[in-house]
Amino acid sequence: MIAASPELKAFLASGQRLAMADLFTLTLTDGTVVRWTDADVHVVADGRTFRADGPSISRSAIRLAKGIQTDTLDVTLTQTDGVQLAGQQLLPFVVRGGLDGAELLLERAFGPRLDAIVGTIVRFVGRIGPVDNATAHEISLSVMSRTNILNTAMPADLFQRGCLNTVYDHACGLNREAFAVMGLVTGTPTVRSFGTNLPQEAGWFTLGAIAIGGVRRTVKSHDSGGGLVLSVALPTVPSAGTEFIAWPGCDGLQTTCEQKFNNNVGSGRNRFRGQPYIPIVETAI
Repeated sequence: MIAASPELKAFLASGQRLAMADLFTLTLTDGTVVRWTDADVHVVADGRTFRADGPSISRSAIRLAKGIQTDTLDVTLTQTDGVQLAGQQLLPFVVRGGLDGAELLLERAFGPRLDAIVGTIVRFVGRIGPVDNATAHEISLSVMSRTNILNTAMPADLFQRGCLNTVYDHACGLNREAFAVMGLVTGTPTVRSFGTNLPQEAGWFTLGAIAIGGVRRTVKSHDSGGGLVLSVALPTVPSAGTEFIAWPGCDGLQTTCEQKFNNNVGSGRNRFRGQPYIPIVETAI
């Protein structure tokens, strides 16, 4: 659940008369967005209009708990005359899989009146599973929270062209300090890029790291003149002459493992954990 805005917190603490409504936002797989409410009137919140002339909507209770858990929200849509979705009658559209994989956002709106909403709180976000239970009048939806992805069974190793290791981790086995290089900032620095006195060839420190001014940043790119571009800006602009420590990066390729780090065939270490001879993706016509 996302925290309330300061305005909403102040309103809830004021003790004023409280009006509430559930707001449902459906985002279909083709990008179509539909907004409904369980209120008797249209509700406007944060510039978004939630219509009251959609289907009658009911839902199961939401349980709050500590930690990471997979939760499911049961939503029931009761057909009312004239309700359409994506230009089609609601029931046939849903039964044919129109809502499969759609995302549902449930918010609770608060205000002194339903036509004067102060703010909303997100109660649930998830994806709608296949619809297996629908009658001529009711459609039962099972909405799985995003943490459901964590329940997907995954093997210990995946077959991929790149190495499964992260450079300098225990599986890679390289000693990070043995590859550390001292350098100085040169030129006219900015918070994202600056020149250096590093003599290594272009790309040596790309995807590597740098420790400077008490912080560590990932190196996005390293050019032939020693210039570095960082993935995330520094808190302050470093001055010319500032010392730093840089570590070379690894792109996960077998040739990099062997030629740059001497960490595979021929070195006696054989640490590379990719499958470089998997055929590349091609399009058959």
